[in-house]
Amino acid sequence: PTLFPTELPSAKPKSSQTPIATRKNKIDRPKETTLSQFVQAQVDENDGVPNIVGGDIVLKVTPVNQLVQAQVDENGGVLKIVGGDVVFPTNRYPYMTRAFGCGASLVAPNVLLCAAHCKGFITKVEIGRYDLKNNTETYETFSIAEEVPHPDYNRMTIDYDYMMLRLDRSSTYKPVELDNGEGEISLLQDGSNAIVMGWGTTSSGGSTSRFLREVELDVYSHEKCKAAYPNEQITNRMVCAGRSEKDSCQGDSGGPIIDKVTGKQIGIVSWGYGCASPNYPGVYAKVLDQIG
Repeated sequence: PTLFPTELPSAKPKSSQTPIATRKNKIDRPKETTLSQFVQAQVDENDGVPNIVGGDIVLKVTPVNQLVQAQVDENGGVLKIVGGDVVFPTNRYPYMTRAFGCGASLVAPNVLLCAAHCKGFITKVEIGRYDLKNNTETYETFSIAEEVPHPDYNRMTIDYDYMMLRLDRSSTYKPVELDNGEGEISLLQDGSNAIVMGWGTTSSGGSTSRFLREVELDVYSHEKCKAAYPNEQITNRMVCAGRSEKDSCQGDSGGPIIDKVTGKQIGIVSWGYGCASPNYPGVYAKVLDQIG
């Protein structure tokens, strides 16, 4: 198959959401496409690098221009790490990527995994950052050669919130391992410990962080996740995680949430009601079942 389609899907960047009370699901749902069909590792003929084949609802993306700001203001804000700590040692998460308004994770030497609702916001990324005000840090800067949101991404329900970004060259940093369901114990069982990280705001509508921060959360069962959001469509592509006064927040969209024990990425920061709002966990795009 072609490494990247000549014409990208026509989905537009995430804009305002229909009010919760009037939101409806589409009657004719799009044909489901697993991420394994959408994103298949291939070996590049030139360099041998694997490439990729084709409350208020709050998206966790920081505005990067006036257009995005207008969209965000209309939504009531976007999501940073709340109730967490600065990462130590500073190189603990070598795959963590700064995407200037979003986060992302390195999943292959020249490929990032991000959220589809970040489409159109990202023109360059940095890998290896920790202190954003320390220009003496050793890190890599890349341009985005191509962005491919999942073809079934639904901006109304925020379903299939996956996007792959191809870098203009390969990174030397180590990619994250994705949850593929292998192992005796599911990484998504209720109560499992997970960690989410980013440079987003430390409170809803607050200031973004200078340092990379992390926070530990508890994974919710699918049933508990649906119970927390009875007015929303919690699909099989979503997983909830939260803990009292702890959450991802504005500016963390697209970044990884990982299993604390194995370090495998289990999801992508996607959406939620505010940040660390009581009884409302963060909602993440689930990696499992989309890469098998």
